Amino acid sequence: MEKESKLREMINLIEKNLDNLQNSPERILYKWLHSINDEDIDIDWSAESLVLYGSSNIQEIQNYYQSENFNDAWFIIGDIHSDPIILDIITGKILFTRHDINDFNPIEIANNLNEFLKSLKIYIHEYYLVFDEKILDEAYEVKNNFIIALREKLQIFLKFPRLDNFLSTITY
Repeated sequence: MEKESKLREMINLIEKNLDNLQNSPERILYKWLHSINDEDIDIDWSAESLVLYGSSNIQEIQNYYQSENFNDAWFIIGDIHSDPIILDIITGKILFTRHDINDFNPIEIANNLNEFLKSLKIYIHEYYLVFDEKILDEAYEVKNNFIIALREKLQIFLKFPRLDNFLSTITY
């Protein structure tokens, strides 16, 4: 419960900082960089971790991906088990991709930063409070009732295909 509270507080702070900045497409990256803290945010994500990069690591990550024939409009804001979570600085959409060397096929998991952060807060609530971090079965697969509970809460604002794409980041 302590971790849930801390994570929710950090995400709320990012949301508040985003809301206080001008809302234009060309300022998306500026908004993100001025909303995050120095330290990474590490969220338990099924059997892995989802990391939102803090300002102390974010430039190093960009340099790594720039060397891999990466789209110039993409800015890495985090990862799930080394698979990047991308902010498209042209559209504002949040993308996710499982990549092989020089092969990126992103899927859209949120329409914008606010939708992404709202999805994370719901995941955090369900994972830490409702399911008490017990979402894996004996075979280390994500329990179906966890996915059903998440889908029920997320479908209110996260529409197809983003809803299925977001859930796929948990079950792979």
